[in-house]
Amino acid sequence: MARAMNLSTVRTQKMMTLKRHPIPLIMTAALLSLAALSTSVNAEDIAPTSSAIADAPMTELPPPANLENSKSDILQLDRDLANYEQRFLTPLRTTLLFGLSPNSPLGLRNLQVQLDGKLLVNRDYGSPELASLQKGGMDLLFDTNLPLGRHVLSVTVQPLRGPQVQRQLAFIKKNPVSLMAIQWVEKPAPGTFPLRLVEWVRHD
Repeated sequence: MARAMNLSTVRTQKMMTLKRHPIPLIMTAALLSLAALSTSVNAEDIAPTSSAIADAPMTELPPPANLENSKSDILQLDRDLANYEQRFLTPLRTTLLFGLSPNSPLGLRNLQVQLDGKLLVNRDYGSPELASLQKGGMDLLFDTNLPLGRHVLSVTVQPLRGPQVQRQLAFIKKNPVSLMAIQWVEKPAPGTFPLRLVEWVRHD
């Protein structure tokens, strides 16, 4: 009888405890529900749907035609800049080069060039420079403004073997823009000198 009363007393005490503290249990359940809802909403916000990925714009390379147009525009701009430089900075531009006759085995040690009595070039040639000349390369001696009229080039060539070669080359500049070259010829024609001045007509 006492044991039955004890069990009844325990049950009564538990029921009274639940009645005294119903709010914490309800709040715990509510917080768990809110946490689950928040997790589901955040996951939807972060993970993009397949339709959103499909609708995103794709970065495409320009077609080949546009690349060719851009290349042409750049080349045209380069030509325009060269024309502006010639017109405003070097309107009387003269370019002077030095070279050997094609496939010439001539050996060159030193070159001196005077323009109108003023030293223009005093240049020593090593093996790499000489090899370039023998393959048809041209050495740039002068590239700046030169007034129209008569001018004189005094040229002295010191070969690797043999005596110096000297000559004065007179010319009259008629065109505002001119391109010339001093050429050292291996086998000059009979009655001609091994150093000669060549001029080309420039078309800008």
